[in-house]
Amino acid sequence: MEYKMIRGPKQEDRCIDPIKGRLYCDCGCQTPHDDDPAINLNGIVVSGRASHGYADYTLARSGQNIGEFNTQYCALFIDGYEYLGCNRDEMRPLLDQIFDGDINRFPRPEDNSAGDTLAETAATARMSETIAEMEQDAQYANNPGYCTKCHSFCYGDCEAN
Repeated sequence: MEYKMIRGPKQEDRCIDPIKGRLYCDCGCQTPHDDDPAINLNGIVVSGRASHGYADYTLARSGQNIGEFNTQYCALFIDGYEYLGCNRDEMRPLLDQIFDGDINRFPRPEDNSAGDTLAETAATARMSETIAEMEQDAQYANNPGYCTKCHSFCYGDCEAN
């Protein structure tokens, strides 16, 4: 399977950079090598959404959590290694478990406000901002300096601009 970067024990052993643990190392240790462990997707099941990030999913093998898959960056965190920039076509077995066409098979956690698409995320953010402004307007409605046009204490200065 093709990927652009690897991080893990083998990569750290071959790193010649004096500052270890850099996210993006310039010494070439994170580029794929022939002796890197092969990615084996056999028997891997997507078990649900991860508790962080709207594009992160947990992976399991034989009923044990073994890592995560990030669909946004096509990054695979498995068996102690991070494979970044994986070939999306080769990740199809995992993507097919997550998506049925454009529909996500795993519901979002209730505390996560991001959507499955950029348009859905933008609409959700816009709606929550509108609700917050309405609540703020109601809270400060009787304050003479509060402006419902710019939603701040501008004392009418926003109309002068």
